[in-house]
Amino acid sequence: GQPPPPPVRTPSPTDFGPTSLEGGGPAELKRALMRKVAQLTKVVVHLNARNDEAELRYDRLRASFEDDIRTIVKDASSKIDSDCGKLDGTTGFNFHLQE
Repeated sequence: GQPPPPPVRTPSPTDFGPTSLEGGGPAELKRALMRKVAQLTKVVVHLNARNDEAELRYDRLRASFEDDIRTIVKDASSKIDSDCGKLDGTTGFNFHLQE
């Protein structure tokens, strides 16, 4: 049959290149940690900015939908009032909506 598959090797910290904290003295460790903190700080700032932008888009969209709903309700109310006025004239009944 076929040869067995090669054994699965667990990666070691040195497989990850310059981000590895192994193999250096205290000064190198400190520099590596400072670089990592700087990277993570950039990520946090970026994510906060994206979140702020998303919140602004949400607020604008919500306000736009609320305006659309107000316009639709106003138009519908106006049409209903108009139709009720037409019915009042033809039937003699009073068809006004109460608010």
